[in-house]
Amino acid sequence: MAKQKKSKGRVVDFNKALEKREKQRQEEREESVEISDRSEASVKRQKKQHNRKLGIYMLVILVMLVIIGVLAHNVIALKMEESQLKAEITKLEKKKKALEEEKRAVTDQDYIEEQARKQLRMIKPGEILYVLPDETDE
Repeated sequence: MAKQKKSKGRVVDFNKALEKREKQRQEEREESVEISDRSEASVKRQKKQHNRKLGIYMLVILVMLVIIGVLAHNVIALKMEESQLKAEITKLEKKKKALEEEKRAVTDQDYIEEQARKQLRMIKPGEILYVLPDETDE
């Protein structure tokens, strides 16, 4: 046995129901168009915001790379200057050693006597000085 729906006693005009249904569909379409317009605007706005964020990130990365490059250049320049200064220090230390050797030699009595005989042609008492002409004078 098939069940039958009981009517609640309403009389429905089929044409009015179709018109009402068509009107509702039309309103839904208009709303969906408005929503799609809003969503397109929203999507455009989101793309702009995304592009701005991306641009800012790129700018920050570029600035950081420039800073890193400058710092690396400074480090390399300082290392080169350090090596030059170390070479100069080594050179000056050698010169210092040579001057200390000369100072020791100058204070030595034998060196003083030798220089007095060669440069000043001094002699000790009782010695005879013979001066020979240089071979280049002839």
